[in-house]
Amino acid sequence: MKKWLKYLDDHFEEVVCALFLTIIVAFLGLGVFARFFFGRAWAWQEELTRFFFVWFNYLGVSLGAKRLGHIRVTTFVNLFPENWRDKVIMLADIVWLFFNLAVVIVSFELLKTMLRFPMLSAAMSWNMFWIYLIIPLGFLLTSYRILQGYYRKFRTWSASRG
Repeated sequence: MKKWLKYLDDHFEEVVCALFLTIIVAFLGLGVFARFFFGRAWAWQEELTRFFFVWFNYLGVSLGAKRLGHIRVTTFVNLFPENWRDKVIMLADIVWLFFNLAVVIVSFELLKTMLRFPMLSAAMSWNMFWIYLIIPLGFLLTSYRILQGYYRKFRTWSASRG
């Protein structure tokens, strides 16, 4: 069980993003095939592709945070002296975490409203609650990966100090 959890922690975003990207490419190819050979597109295929793309993007942000490859204004950070750059990046990450918290709070309010007043997707009549659920999940997972990165960094730093 512990081995499986470690694998999940290490590879969750990679596996899910690879799966979603494969599905997106397959459905886009299916759409091109349908338009070319049948002269029409399938609405369900386009809608499903869009849903997978949205989820793929939110999980991709988390993957970027896990790999410490998230967007930063490098030029701005490079304006600071070398010994200040880590502090500026840490400040940016703290601001990012507070932003994530705000988005999570607002998105949970949105989801509560969507449960009271269901909104259905146009082609497949899916409850959009399940599509919008990625917003708080993605931001929570991103926040977890940011904090996890700092935890590992400080653990390594404190172990090297003795």
